[in-house]
Amino acid sequence: MHAFPLIEYSARRARLVALVVDDALHGKGVGRVLVEAAEEQARAWGCRDLEITSSRYRTGAHAFLRGLATPTPASRRRAS
Repeated sequence: MHAFPLIEYSARRARLVALVVDDALHGKGVGRVLVEAAEEQARAWGCRDLEITSSRYRTGAHAFLRGLATPTPASRRRAS
């Protein structure tokens, strides 16, 4: 995860580029806890939001990300 300034706003955005959970742990809340920790870190860095990227072929990851709670101040932006 990293953070960078936004040119169009006087704010920063965090980007989570890799989130992998072992298949044996799917459905046990591990991914949700990791995303929540990433959001917490984004807030600590003063980021406006959290962008989570995912490769187009990771359809399971896209479904997981869509199932997360509504965005928070450091929010989930997209899965692409």
